[in-house]
Amino acid sequence: LPARWRVAGIAAALAVLIGTGALLLRPTRPADTYDDPMLAYAEVQRAFNEMAVRMNKGLEQTAAVQEMLGAPERIINGNK
Repeated sequence: LPARWRVAGIAAALAVLIGTGALLLRPTRPADTYDDPMLAYAEVQRAFNEMAVRMNKGLEQTAAVQEMLGAPERIINGNK
């Protein structure tokens, strides 16, 4: 086969691969999971409450670590 036919074949194969990848990786629309708006709202509230609980726990842990990190300075300054 002439070189130009090989190049054309490779280009065609790459075009097919890129097209297939674009079709497979395109974003899909989320499906509605709740028919009842009040149920959906309650679920959102539950999710936000769970996030708040986890955020507060993380903030408490961060405060404890910050307090430990300040201990050497307090010891050096004579404060305990």
